[in-house]
Amino acid sequence: MKIGILQAGHAPDVMISKTGDYGELFQNFLAGEGFDFTVYSIVDMEFPSSTSDAAGWLITGSRHATYEAHDFIPPLEALIRDIHERQIPLTGICFGHQIIAQALGG
Repeated sequence: MKIGILQAGHAPDVMISKTGDYGELFQNFLAGEGFDFTVYSIVDMEFPSSTSDAAGWLITGSRHATYEAHDFIPPLEALIRDIHERQIPLTGICFGHQIIAQALGG
């Protein structure tokens, strides 16, 4: 199963040197469970071309808040609504679950 990791921020440098950035952290955490991963650095405006690029999606944490005016927030919210409408599995960690709630009207 292909999992798209939507990286919404970068981990602190001290963490990156030990565990990698957020995308790598989740790949390592879920290793051995039969998943293939593609990491999209949405915080750097790198988005998937389609919701069908993965069979499931994971949105990482971020130091940013969902209500802040960052360029990646509006297209991420649109992507979340599309994923939801297509009933593709989606989960969020910290910032991830907050932006899902915000995008879906919570």
